[in-house]
Amino acid sequence: MNYLEKLKEDFKVRFEDLEKMTVPDWIITSFDTEIENADIEFSLEEDNIDIIADLEAKLLFKRKSLSEYWSNINITTKTPRAKCSSSAISTCISKFVPG
Repeated sequence: MNYLEKLKEDFKVRFEDLEKMTVPDWIITSFDTEIENADIEFSLEEDNIDIIADLEAKLLFKRKSLSEYWSNINITTKTPRAKCSSSAISTCISKFVPG
């Protein structure tokens, strides 16, 4: 087994939980997801509606990476419940998806 094969196997073991993780659509595509069709907790629906209606948030979403967007102070202040739900996922995404 060569070095790259060993490295690949090591990655599979170390990041097994990420491979199984499902990221809700409303976190990845906040502005393209319809509330009625989104797999979103009832308590977060209001925050998601606020995000969709926020022009500043829409602009940030287009210009920033997911981790930068969800860690932005304006977003976290306006939608603290959505921030809590997305923070763990965003942290994982930021490690593997270039910003």
